Amino acid sequence: MVRGFDAAVEAVEAVEEVVPCVVQRHRSAGVLTWRLMRTVEAEVLSALASTGRHSPQTLGMLRAPDALGYPQGDSPVSFEGHDFSPVIFGPIDDAWNRLN
Repeated sequence: MVRGFDAAVEAVEAVEEVVPCVVQRHRSAGVLTWRLMRTVEAEVLSALASTGRHSPQTLGMLRAPDALGYPQGDSPVSFEGHDFSPVIFGPIDDAWNRLN
């Protein structure tokens, strides 16, 4: 298992590889809601965890912490009013908009 900065870079690259497949499975939903964002996030992190290539700590750095106050309901995803975006949200939003 890679450690330190290289581990984080490798994990982000793995997210970018896995996200399009996970997003594609949910395309029929039409609109990316916060609830769906969290579902995709969980599926991506689960897929990465199952490879055994990334430590729980590294995967935790990708996850959206509850302390940031991102919604979890059925409103459409919007980053307006948020100063920080968790690492995993960017690739999900990009893939959703690209595949839409």
